Amino acid sequence: MTYTTEEIPPPVPCFLLGLQHALLIATSFVFPLILIRASGMGTSEAGFFLSMTIMAVGIGTILQSLKGHYIGSGFLCPSFAALFFIPPATAAYALGGLGLMSAMTAMSGVFQIAISRVISRLRFLFPPEVTGLVIIMAGISAIPFSIQSFLGMENLKAQFISEDLLIAIITLGVIVIASIWGKGSMKLYPAFIGIIAGYIAAFFCGQIPTSSVFTFLTFPLIELPKPIFLSWSFDSSILLPFIIAAFAGVFKTIGNLTSCQKINDADWIRSDMENYSRGTLTEGVTNIICGAIGGLGQSTSSGNIGLSLATGATSRRIGIIAGIILVFLAVFPPVSSFFLIMPLPVIGAALVYSICYMVMTGMEVMMTRMMDTRRFFTIGISLVFGFGASTFSSVVLPIEYSWLATILTSPLTLSTIIAILLTLVFRIGIKQQATIKIMPGDENLADTVFSFIDQNARMWGARRDVATKAGSALLELMESGFSFEIFNTGATVTLSFDEYNFDILVEYQGDPITIPEDVPSHEELMEDPDSFLQLALALVRKHSDSLSVTRSGEMNKVFVHFEH
Repeated sequence: MTYTTEEIPPPVPCFLLGLQHALLIATSFVFPLILIRASGMGTSEAGFFLSMTIMAVGIGTILQSLKGHYIGSGFLCPSFAALFFIPPATAAYALGGLGLMSAMTAMSGVFQIAISRVISRLRFLFPPEVTGLVIIMAGISAIPFSIQSFLGMENLKAQFISEDLLIAIITLGVIVIASIWGKGSMKLYPAFIGIIAGYIAAFFCGQIPTSSVFTFLTFPLIELPKPIFLSWSFDSSILLPFIIAAFAGVFKTIGNLTSCQKINDADWIRSDMENYSRGTLTEGVTNIICGAIGGLGQSTSSGNIGLSLATGATSRRIGIIAGIILVFLAVFPPVSSFFLIMPLPVIGAALVYSICYMVMTGMEVMMTRMMDTRRFFTIGISLVFGFGASTFSSVVLPIEYSWLATILTSPLTLSTIIAILLTLVFRIGIKQQATIKIMPGDENLADTVFSFIDQNARMWGARRDVATKAGSALLELMESGFSFEIFNTGATVTLSFDEYNFDILVEYQGDPITIPEDVPSHEELMEDPDSFLQLALALVRKHSDSLSVTRSGEMNKVFVHFEH
């Protein structure tokens, strides 16, 4: 790493790296434009809304870069305008304007703060298959608007214009080319480069009038936004979609913070739950700020974490500089006007790119676990009903059940609720066990051990890396036990798994073994052959999360624990 988390880069590199991250974050300003177009927001109100979104992103980026007792993830993990807040925000704006949308966004932040306080206890509610599913459905929910925008159609009855399709193809084509064949900085900013190409294509196709360019040039350089559009209100009928969006934000932030932990710790083994708690609390505070000032809901940015890895600079001071730049841009009207005149096909192409990224990210998260029957049905049933949510829009519900329409017609809300309910139901009988008796003289001991571990791990859906570590630890223990004639009458191995614990219990008759406090020195190994047994046990302890030995009558029990 060029600059690690706690290092302070020199002023010039720090500013340039912060500017890079600010430019990448700016690609998310397409998302509030989607809401502006879908809701028919007036020009002045739209400018205010976009400026407040930019300011909230900047404040959130600064807060996430802090390292306090409660606030701040302590990583370079910038905020990002969140795609999954668009469906509930659009519905809220249609019901009560910017005031209702802002109040409900703030409520989602309150919910995220509440979740952050008990996140370690609720871990079972968001296993990778549920987390990945929510991220996938958040992207899929935006597909109808993205395709409609890609074709340049304000609504389904609008007239199709071939120039709009050409602009969209050029924009998406440049994004893809920059992503695949781009070199250096080009590969870091494919979306931004594609959007610029889309603007140029739209100008030459006559989709950006010359008058818009002159209007853009007449804006004042600096102007403080005026909060004349805010009049907060509350409507419980649309609270659930905002809670689901808040859940999606929590899941995404947990995934991003996991990446940050891995990047910044070469010896990373397991997730830091305290870090998750601080990060999700900070996201909740950011969304309360969004609601207070009138911006779109936020989450954290996966793209910026990838940028920090690519540049080798993960210093959280860079995030603070990026946040300051964004706060300044919020009071710089030309920035807002630049995005407000963005042609609809350019928005559609950028959104298609973002959806592809979200769907593939969700799939990667889901595939971190081996699929078993429980996960098969959890993902399958949730996806089927999520994809079919649009069919419920034509269903007429009785007045007393009208509140169900909010759930049934939203792919993200419906699939998330089903996935969480199935996760709870399928926890019944989730603990699995398997036993094998291993005798001395087994010529294929390694195959016996790894086949036993691997077959059961696959059947139970355990993580591959945990199964591999467990196999290595068990093989080391069995080889040492037989070599030093401790397991003379054989050993009974019981493997158990309950989603979060992967345990091995080895029972045998004979002399008890002693777990060493320290690894034997080179001199001890040369002088005492029995030290090799102590070395083997030290290796077993290194492979595992805990190692203990107990004795009951003539039976000795070696317990090896792995966190899952």
